[in-house]
Amino acid sequence: MDSKIEDYEIILKLREHISDIVKKYQNDPEKVLEELVKVTNIEKWKVKEVMSKYSINKILTAKLDRDEIKDRKKQINTNLRNIKQYIRGEYEDARKKI
Repeated sequence: MDSKIEDYEIILKLREHISDIVKKYQNDPEKVLEELVKVTNIEKWKVKEVMSKYSINKILTAKLDRDEIKDRKKQINTNLRNIKQYIRGEYEDARKKI
C-alpha cells in the first residue's frame, strides 16, 4: 500500500512538469526522463519505474509507435498490390500452358 502511495506522490510531482517537458522533447523519451529527474529531484530509477508501471512511457512513445505502424501498413499495402500483379502473371502463364 505504501509503495502505491509513493508512486502516486511521484506521479503528482511529475504531472506538474511533464506537459512542458514532453512538448520540448516529444520524440526523445530518454531526454524526457532525464529532464523530469532534474526538475523533480526524484531518483531516475523511481521515475522510470513509475513511468513504466503506469504507462506514462506509452504516452511519450505513442507518436513513434504510430509512425512505425503507419510505415508497416504502407509496406503491407504495397506488398498486397504486388501480390495481385504476381498472381495475375502466374495465372496468365498457367492459362497459356493449358
